[in-house]
Parts: sequence; C-alpha cells; structure tokens
Amino acid sequence: MKSLCRVLTLLVALCFISSSFAQEVEDLKMTPKDSIVASSWIFGLGFNAIDDAGSEFTNFFNVEDNWNVVPFPSRLSIGRYFKNGLGLEAIGSFNSYQEGKVIDGIVNTEEIDYYAIDARVSYDLNKILGETGFFDPYVGIGAGYTNANNQGRGTYNAIVGFRTWFNDRWGLDFNSSGKWTMDSATSTNHIQHAAGVVYRFGIKKDLSEKGKEKLALLQEMEA
Repeated sequence: MKSLCRVLTLLVALCFISSSFAQEVEDLKMTPKDSIVASSWIFGLGFNAIDDAGSEFTNFFNVEDNWNVVPFPSRLSIGRYFKNGLGLEAIGSFNSYQEGKVIDGIVNTEEIDYYAIDARVSYDLNKILGETGFFDPYVGIGAGYTNANNQGRGTYNAIVGFRTWFNDRWGLDFNSSGKWTMDSATSTNHIQHAAGVVYRFGIKKDLSEKGKEKLALLQEMEA
C-alpha cells in the first residue's frame, strides 16, 4: 500500500513538473505582442484651441476667457515617423477668435479667422524612457506661418504632447505648441492646443526588447 502511494505521489509530481515545463515552453513562443511599430506614416484629424490673450504663458488654464475653439474638426496633419524616434510632420489648422474672448490683452468685439500652416520635427521619448505600451510621449520643434488677429507672421514653435494607442493603427493625440513670432514689433506670441484621432499606415515592425530576449533564448534552446 505504501509503495502504491509513493508511485501515485511520484506520478502527480511528474505531471506537475511536465505541465509547468509545457507552460514555460508555450510562453516562449513568439507572439504579436513581442513586436512594436518601428516606423509608419500617421494621419491625424482633430480640434485645436488658440490662446492669444497676451497672458497665455502665465494664465495657462483660463479656458473660459482665453481659449478660442470652433465646433467642428479644425486640424489636419500628416507625418512620417522613423525607427530612430524622429518624426517629420506637416499641419494645417483653422480657428476663429470669438467675440468676448481676450485677444492681446483686449476683449475681442468681432469674430476673426485664424489660419496656420506648420512643419515640425518631433522625438519619441520612449526611445529614452523605454517602451511604455499604449502611452507614447514626445517633444518637438518647428516653424510655420500664422494669420492671427488680422496679422500674418512667421513663428518658431516648441511642442510637447503624447499619443495613446488602442491598437497598431488607431489612437488619440494630445499636444500643446508655444508659437513665438518672428517679428515681435508687429505681432505677438500665442499657444495652440490640439486633440484628435490619429491613424497609422505604411507600418513597419520590429521586435521589442522583451521580444529580442525571447528570440535569443529560443535560439539558444535550438542550438
């Protein structure tokens, strides 16, 4: 009877070890989760808000008095993003300075159209921080031309933002751009905020760091 119990115990232990080993082997199989988007094109459609109150850099969140927004999609972008983390993007936006909002320190008395065409270079901070999954922060610099408050001006731009990805193709983009005029004698600085949907195409993938480690281990096991 004791011998039978020992045999059964040994069989149970062997089954457990075999099951654990099979699970480890199964976990080592390469899956889509082991790869990331290395480069792609990105198209964006969304909204923008302009803060041109004259105090925008010290009164950043005064939405009611300072932010100008139109009630329809008002921003288009197209960009190419590379494996090294750099991205090149062209952006067109439209807005309207609304009656009653503060523009250059004065309460606006009529609607005034706003147009901007910008180009920027951005850098994916995940290249420094490490892959963070769906969260994709970035910084950038750029230049453009803006017609605001009936004044045309070239601008130097600085950008900070992030994207959140639902899958490899669809996500959301949130960013803010400080725009400094090239001619301070005739025009002023302002801030442009933006939020919208982004779509990736022309995708090329590469292994993540965990994917590379898994592949190396599989190759060692095969050898």
